[in-house]
Amino acid sequence: MAQSRVRRQSTGSGGSRRTYLIVGAIIVLFVAGFIALAVVDARQQSGAGAPDDVKTYDVGPAGEHTEGDVDYAQTPPAGGEHNPVWQNCGYYDKPVRDENA
Repeated sequence: MAQSRVRRQSTGSGGSRRTYLIVGAIIVLFVAGFIALAVVDARQQSGAGAPDDVKTYDVGPAGEHTEGDVDYAQTPPAGGEHNPVWQNCGYYDKPVRDENA
């Protein structure tokens, strides 16, 4: 009878050891994931900037509306005066006016 008690006690401590191992593994995975996210974020921050071939255009004041035609300096227009009504998305058999795009 004494041997069965010893076996039960040793079996019981093995269960708590397994619990500690599982909790420890979860903590290690959490810390590793946090470190991985920090490294990825740092890499993205260092690469965050405009690429070398980005162009900037001076198109005048924003939000100016006009009903007529506008002679844009770029095609497609980078900004500037435009029609207050947008063109609906879809397919057209004629080119869409730049002022409505």
